[in-house]
Amino acid sequence: AEERDKKKKAEQAKQFLSTSMARASKSQEKKLRNQGLEPNRAMNTIIARNESVSRKRKSQSQQQQQKKKDADEDEGFKPRASKVQKTEANRRKRGGKPAKAFKSKKKYKRR
Repeated sequence: AEERDKKKKAEQAKQFLSTSMARASKSQEKKLRNQGLEPNRAMNTIIARNESVSRKRKSQSQQQQQKKKDADEDEGFKPRASKVQKTEANRRKRGGKPAKAFKSKKKYKRR
């Protein structure tokens, strides 16, 4: 069931992207035609732009993935902070005052 949902969502995303890209390309074509280019030439320029943009996006995503891998390798395993450590850190931030001093007073008056 989960796999079907994932496939369906991916399909919907592709469809949405294709329709939005079609709308964008039509408006670009209109703009280029208004500038004086014939339709075929306008479409060719749009296609070339889209290809260059997709190439850039792919390279950027690959670079980001590589950065994530490098960061994961550098950090290694980090143990989670225990609840006691967290509460102590929070108390130090508050300057030793109780947590109730920082909560809203109206909330307690209403009860």
